[in-house]
Amino acid sequence: MKRLVIAAILAALAGSAAAQTPRIRNPGVIHLPSQPLDLGPKPFTPLVAGASSMTNSGTPAPSAPFSDHAILSSFEFGFNNGDHKLREIAVLQSNGAPTFTFQDADGNDPFQARAEWLVSPSVTPGQIAKVGGGDFDIDIPAGPANTTLVLRGFGFERVPGTDANVRIIGITLDGANHRIRVALLDDQGPDYSQVAKDVATHAFFGNIPLGEFIGGGQSLVDVNNQLKTNAGSIIRGGFRHYAIQVQYAWVPNALIRGQGTVSSSSRVIESGRRPSGKFALTGFRFAYGNSDHYLLGLGVELANAVPGGYADYRTATGHDVFAPMPAGEVVVFQDTNRDDPITWDASYVEVK
Repeated sequence: MKRLVIAAILAALAGSAAAQTPRIRNPGVIHLPSQPLDLGPKPFTPLVAGASSMTNSGTPAPSAPFSDHAILSSFEFGFNNGDHKLREIAVLQSNGAPTFTFQDADGNDPFQARAEWLVSPSVTPGQIAKVGGGDFDIDIPAGPANTTLVLRGFGFERVPGTDANVRIIGITLDGANHRIRVALLDDQGPDYSQVAKDVATHAFFGNIPLGEFIGGGQSLVDVNNQLKTNAGSIIRGGFRHYAIQVQYAWVPNALIRGQGTVSSSSRVIESGRRPSGKFALTGFRFAYGNSDHYLLGLGVELANAVPGGYADYRTATGHDVFAPMPAGEVVVFQDTNRDDPITWDASYVEVK
């Protein structure tokens, strides 16, 4: 009898549980909107930074968020109180911000500077630092496949407490052979004529460089220590030491529209294909044709080759170095006057 009662109770409970269990219908296949993952190269957006009054160095706020994925389109430096010998000039990306430095040995002269960059997360940044003298080559690691080497920033620095005139200054990138040629010369070396000829004939890598580097690596701190350690010595050939830092980037070729080089013995473009649209620098070289000189200003502003090339900057900031730059002039390289013969080249890539 007890067994029958227990069986009845269990049957009743099972029926109740079955009644409360919802029936699951076949949901079928759920179709979501197609959203393919975008892995393609990202176009560039411009930004600018500058200040009309800095001393020794400064970090002006950029017009848009800054990163080490910013490639350099233009730069311009100018002392506000006359020309000076040069100890250091730099436009570098440091801790997520642009930093400008322009000074002679005492570092107390006011200056103004500006630069423009293009930013894309698709570029691969890198940097190298060395100590050397004269005109020398620096090897860098090869970049990713199907990319082009462009400039992000640079810095030349002589031994602390010293400065010198400038005869030749420049940086030229060679992406095919992943190397960089740099030069900072006054008239101290016994033979600077070949370097000047290279600038005039655009044969940047056609000749054996004058000078050499003595070491260095990725760390600018290490390089500056080397610079101080070797402060009393002279590079083979008679050239003074300087530290060089080059910040560069590899840009996907899918973002490259073209490339070119422009040159002149004046401050307007006399030879070469002028850039259009967005572009970034891949090198620049300047040379005085008669002797070394103090420096009042140095800059490359290829956008000024067309009317209104820099109106956007003047509107945004209300100032400009050597404001405004004479129409059509695209470089600044001079002491207090403009009567010294010069030659220069600037190379670039046009980007999307």
